[in-house]
Amino acid sequence: MREITPLREINRQMPIQGQIRLGTKSPKGFPTKLKTFRLTSQDRKVMDELSDLYGGEVQPWNKAWELVTEVDSLPVLLPMNPLGDTPVYELWSGGGRMRTCDGERALVPENTPDGMELQDTDCICALKQQMECKVSTRLTVILREVSFGGAWLLSSKGWNVAKELPGMVEMVQLAQSHGLTKAKLRMEQRTQKTPGQPTRNFVVPVLQPDVTLEELAAGHGQVGAYNAMEIEDAGTRGNELGTGL
Repeated sequence: MREITPLREINRQMPIQGQIRLGTKSPKGFPTKLKTFRLTSQDRKVMDELSDLYGGEVQPWNKAWELVTEVDSLPVLLPMNPLGDTPVYELWSGGGRMRTCDGERALVPENTPDGMELQDTDCICALKQQMECKVSTRLTVILREVSFGGAWLLSSKGWNVAKELPGMVEMVQLAQSHGLTKAKLRMEQRTQKTPGQPTRNFVVPVLQPDVTLEELAAGHGQVGAYNAMEIEDAGTRGNELGTGL
């Protein structure tokens, strides 16, 4: 008999309406960075709204729709727990996510007589002394200016994002007393020069509140707390997704 899960233990989840992307693929399939945001969703109506707001033309993409906008900044709201359980180390294959890890303990899915279960083990990369996993960070936001149908997910495997974005999220949410926080999600073009190596150009998503820290702490730049209750577990849903749409 299948074990019955008490309803109080089921996490409330907000649907993912679409994804926010920093790049695309060339006609030959190579990753290509962009200077403006690229959005993907199965919701054609909201994609048309986004096109009217941020420019670009909606195109069919992978049984969904994509839009390369003309903007490098998006007005967003932060739900509660926007990072979910990330940053986290992950290893993916064609069949899906093979394991997650915090650098000390790993969770590995394994078939058992009772079905698929997560087995807790020591960090496998450390045991092998070989880095197989990649750090993943997922930020869940709500686009403020379009019809609400769920959250939008930004996924990144960059170290700069893993180091910087959680700190900004924590700062914003510590300053707020309740409710959701208005902010801007912005693409920042960066250059890294290392002696003896080619110059590296890359993009980092940057989160900035719309107001000063004093205004934020005073309650400005927020929407009502009743809205936050409805979407407090958005980050949980975002963390369950991989590359998604």
